[in-house]
Amino acid sequence: MSAQMLRIHHSAPTFEEAARRYQQDCSARNLSGTTLTLQTHIFESLRRFIDAEDPAPSVEALTPAVLRAYFAHLRETIKPTTARRYHNTLSIFGRFCQQENLLPENPMAGIVSPKAPETPIKPMSIVEVERVLEACGKDFNGVRDRALVMVLFDCGLRASELCNLTDSDTDFTERVLLIRQSKNGRTRRVPFGEATG
Repeated sequence: MSAQMLRIHHSAPTFEEAARRYQQDCSARNLSGTTLTLQTHIFESLRRFIDAEDPAPSVEALTPAVLRAYFAHLRETIKPTTARRYHNTLSIFGRFCQQENLLPENPMAGIVSPKAPETPIKPMSIVEVERVLEACGKDFNGVRDRALVMVLFDCGLRASELCNLTDSDTDFTERVLLIRQSKNGRTRRVPFGEATG
């Protein structure tokens, strides 16, 4: 029996089963716990939206029409930047379903990502930075906190990257931090200034 005939004769899994398989794949690829949690939230939101029609929907219920209605619904409940994250997640999930032969094609393929205004993040002023550093205090914990805040400000690290640093990741001679567990999974070297070191 050909692969195409097998695809035709299998019954489609439920949406929940397809989402579970996708998250297993993401976990196997070592995506962060934060990413998996966000995916779970998105899948639960979409399932609740679809549940109005069917309490145990097949993955085949994910048609372009249903997904467009879902994004129209989201427009009333979440920010555009969040809707873009949902769109990105569901586009990758749709591609996974197509590649795994759970769906004949990606239902998100023709759905344009919601527009979201680019809002630049306003950096803290020097006065604000000084206030944060002053708030650290002068006792042992204050000195430690000041060092952590200086690394964050100077190197632009994410909090999770800072928390994952070890002594061996710091080169005081070269004034460089080795970031082993960055958001994208790549290792990188980040310089720090004299005031931080």
